[in-house]
Formats: sequence, C-alpha cells, structure tokens
Amino acid sequence: MNREEFDRLVATHLDELLAAARRELRYRQALGELGPDDLTPEELVGETLARAWHGREHRPARLRPRAWLLALLHRVAERIAKREAKFRKLAEVSLEAQPPPEPMYDDDEGFYEWYQPDELIKWEDLADEPDELTPEGVVEAEEELRSLAPRTRLVYVLHDIHRLSVAEIAQALAISGEEVLRLLPEARRHAAKKKPR
Repeated sequence: MNREEFDRLVATHLDELLAAARRELRYRQALGELGPDDLTPEELVGETLARAWHGREHRPARLRPRAWLLALLHRVAERIAKREAKFRKLAEVSLEAQPPPEPMYDDDEGFYEWYQPDELIKWEDLADEPDELTPEGVVEAEEELRSLAPRTRLVYVLHDIHRLSVAEIAQALAISGEEVLRLLPEARRHAAKKKPR
C-alpha cells in the first residue's frame, strides 16, 4: 500500500479517531495516568497514524481498517500513559540513590501486538445489541465505566460506542470471542447499576 492509498484509507476515519482520542484522553486524565498538558487528541491520532503507517503491512487481512485503527489508538494511548508514568517515577528518584536493575523486556511484544486467532467464529448471534447511545449517553457511559478494568472498558467502548462486531474486537485485541462476550455484559451491568432509576 502506497502513501496515497493509506491517506485515502484513514481519511474516512479521522473524525471518529479524533472523537475516540478525546474520550480516551479524558479517561486517562480521570485516572491520573496523564495530565491535561501531556497529550492532545490530535497528537494521539498523529501517533496512531504513524504507527499504522509503519505497521500497515502487518494489519490482519480480515480486520477492517476502522477496527484496526480504533484498537491501535487505544494501544498507543496505553503505551504513552505507561511511558509518562515511568518518566514521572524517574523524576522522583534521587540522583544519589542506587540505580534500578535492568528492566525486563518482552521480546514477543511485536508478535502479540499483531497475533490474531486462526479461526474466527461468528459471535454476533450471542451478543446483545448495543444500546442506542445519544451523545449525552456516551459521556455518561464514559464517566460510569472509569472504575472498570481497562480491557473491560475497552470492549464496551469498541462494541457499544464504536459499534465494532464481537469478531472484530476479538481480532483487534487478540482475545477470544468468549472473552469479549464475558466482558461486555459485565461492563453493561456496571453501567446499569450507576444509572439513576
């Protein structure tokens, strides 16, 4: 895929990527993982597109570009949040302190980032339809889901807000369809408990 094809491919998803970046940054800031001046939505989308360009040949053929870009945006945001946490931690270390031991790196990180299950089963028949969320409902859902585990929240956001299929989420996150179907109702129950009756 050349640069023109890539640009045409991502151009149709830019608005949704920006909205997803704003949502993800609000979430990361609410958790205290990022400060308001650490990263802008445009910078997050730019980082995502740079990663997408460099990894374009590794995109799974069966995964639609939209699902691939949305999942990649969340992975990039998570990495940036971890990097910022590491920098904040380093800033607190005294120069007279003993240096920390060498960090352990996962040599298989690249493999797992793009690993996809060999066989996909159609899971959509097992998943409930997402609620029709208004823009206000999306904001409310974001606020209510902050206390969920990150992966559970991400499955909910990708399915109920971005309307990705169970199979796409499983493929994009390199988890099983059963795992998606287990996490989705958990997130929905959590959101339902928080809503006023």
